[in-house]
Amino acid sequence: AEEELRSSEERLSIITSSAQDAIIMLDEGGNIAFWNQAAERIFGYSGDEMMGKNLHNLLAPERYHALQHKAFSEFLATGEGPAIGNIIELKALCKNGSEISIELSLSSLQLPDGLYGVGIIRNITERKKAEEALKESQQLFQNLTQVSPVGIFRTRIDGYTTYVNPRWTELSGLSYEDALGYGWLKAVHPDDREQLISSWKADVSVLQASYAEYRFQKPDGTMVWVMGNAVPETKDNVITGFIGTLTDITKRKQAEEALQESERHQATLISNLPGFVYRCANDPNWTMTYLSDGCKSITGYAGKYFLNNKKLTFNDIIHPDFQVHIWQKWQKQLREKRVFRAEYPIIHANGETRWVFEQGRGIFAENGELLFLEGFITDITSRKIAEEKINRLNEELEQRVKDRTSQLELVNKELESFSYSVSHDLRTPLRALDGFANILLEDYAPALDAEGKRLLNVIINNANKMGYLIDDMLSFSRLGRKEFKYSEIDMQLMANSVYEELVTEADRTRIEFRLQAIPHAFGDPSMMRQVWLNLIGNAIKFTSKKPRSIIEIGIKSTDTESIYYVKDNGAGYNMENSTKLFSVFQRLHSTKDFAGTGVGLAIVNRIIERHNGRIWAEGVVNEGATFYFVLPEAIKKR
Repeated sequence: AEEELRSSEERLSIITSSAQDAIIMLDEGGNIAFWNQAAERIFGYSGDEMMGKNLHNLLAPERYHALQHKAFSEFLATGEGPAIGNIIELKALCKNGSEISIELSLSSLQLPDGLYGVGIIRNITERKKAEEALKESQQLFQNLTQVSPVGIFRTRIDGYTTYVNPRWTELSGLSYEDALGYGWLKAVHPDDREQLISSWKADVSVLQASYAEYRFQKPDGTMVWVMGNAVPETKDNVITGFIGTLTDITKRKQAEEALQESERHQATLISNLPGFVYRCANDPNWTMTYLSDGCKSITGYAGKYFLNNKKLTFNDIIHPDFQVHIWQKWQKQLREKRVFRAEYPIIHANGETRWVFEQGRGIFAENGELLFLEGFITDITSRKIAEEKINRLNEELEQRVKDRTSQLELVNKELESFSYSVSHDLRTPLRALDGFANILLEDYAPALDAEGKRLLNVIINNANKMGYLIDDMLSFSRLGRKEFKYSEIDMQLMANSVYEELVTEADRTRIEFRLQAIPHAFGDPSMMRQVWLNLIGNAIKFTSKKPRSIIEIGIKSTDTESIYYVKDNGAGYNMENSTKLFSVFQRLHSTKDFAGTGVGLAIVNRIIERHNGRIWAEGVVNEGATFYFVLPEAIKKR
């Protein structure tokens, strides 16, 4: 029996020492009574260090407390531990202070000296770390797929879908349940399904990654372009399925379509231009890299002949007299980074000389390096021919104008001589009539009755009127020949001076003269004084029959001009006769009522016209008249 016991103890020792798991024994108080080598390896304590120590020295207090209540307390109270295989996971403390994860399995053992608990402890720290890492990885994958901006899917090798993320369902318009299995095909646009399936099968057959662009058609009819990428999943070097992504490329597709449409419009526009578009290098040969179709209609050569100088250079068709000039001008514009514009002749393929207009610019990189030149060229031969004709006509016209001017100058001199001659010839008999009539009144008055005296006075008055009329006619005719002397005019000072010159002491008592602040103007001072003389003089004359006369001089300003006016409350006139107002010898009132020759307003009109201005009037019979005039050079009063 002793031999068998010794042999059994030896076997037990071999087993406990070679075990990979820690084997411990606990007495009724929870103190350690046995500690194998694996326990030393796991916890770092030797058997001598742990003998008699309580189990709580190995466990974190909260873990030990949990053990007491869940398992060990039952063992201590009844001697019956949990069944074998009932494993408790705990956190344990090693000698070096580190914390490890363990699995503890307890069973009871009755020995002669008492009841013991046998514990099997396995270090599961690495397994727990792996489990935590796997859990974190799974959680990370779950989080990423939930918030991913791209759709994510997982399928079997036959195309049966086992997973899609929320972004995938958002792009497709299908629910998660509808997308699983083969239901995902319902989201694919009907026109793209067959091609997508064929592409998928082809990629699967050669066991390679799959790539495709196709459309989803949502239940509401909205279409979304997606780009699908999938890579194979393997198990034991056998492909079991694919995991892939879907990226929304709708905006890219729309941009591509817009670009294609823009290119079509550009091509249509270029083809309809009255010329051709080019791109070339900045070299003396103007090496062309692009020419639109209009090149042949202008040069007679198809664009391919110039591209990269295959048969001839563009410089070859520029007229030799202009080649150096064009090169130098281009270089100057490029240095200044300005648009190039030039007109020059070219030699057409048929040998004719044609004129072209070119406009272009340099295309520069961000670092300032010149990349190439771009521009367009149009045929202006017809315009040049028309310009040449116009130039010839202008030269002929200028000569005709010179000839006519000489003739007019001669005629004006003759008219001036004639005017002075007529004036002299008319004045002589008028002076004779006036002189003889006055002699008769003075020397033969006693011999004349009242009627004779009246008739002589009529002769004298009419002779004087004729004199005034001759003076006004001469003044009117001289206006067209009088030299202009432009200067700044104080219009307010001039108007006031003219009024003071014209008004008599008797007139002052009945006239209320209102002169506003009016702006300066530019013009001929002597001519403008004549304007004020006639307008203010008329106002005084035509208000002479009013017991209370009002003459107002002022200004009306608009956004573009200043309008001078002279207003009175005199006899006025009928607006139906306004067309006669500024004509020579046209009178709207009887000479019995108001004296005058009918030339004054015609003179005013001529002066305003010579200043490139305008004049007009408004009137009401017996209520007054207002004369307005505008000078283009009116300025604000300083």
